Amino acid sequence: MQNNNTENNKSQVGSILCIDSRNHVLFSIDDENMAYGVTVNQFPYMGNGSFVTLFLTRGNIREPHRHSNAWELSTVVSGEAVVSLVNPESRDLHQYSVKKDKWFSSLWVGGIG
Repeated sequence: MQNNNTENNKSQVGSILCIDSRNHVLFSIDDENMAYGVTVNQFPYMGNGSFVTLFLTRGNIREPHRHSNAWELSTVVSGEAVVSLVNPESRDLHQYSVKKDKWFSSLWVGGIG
């Protein structure tokens, strides 16, 4: 719906931005094992966060990494994944089973994930 009132349009700020995340490869092991990501580079208003679509076949892992000052939201496209987090203070290992179409955040409550 388009608003033809010029005064109203001057005060409205906003747009819809569509991005094909397949053009933004975070890493690729081969054609079946890769991650696509959308970050502040594509959506400047996201701040220090990212959305990741991760494709891994059985037996493959994403390298352990941490987020000291950023958030990341990931999804399981098909199958099931085990997501592991280490509490940086107690060094306890926490593992979660994440199934298809579920999202998970890798940000640890204390700021490190």
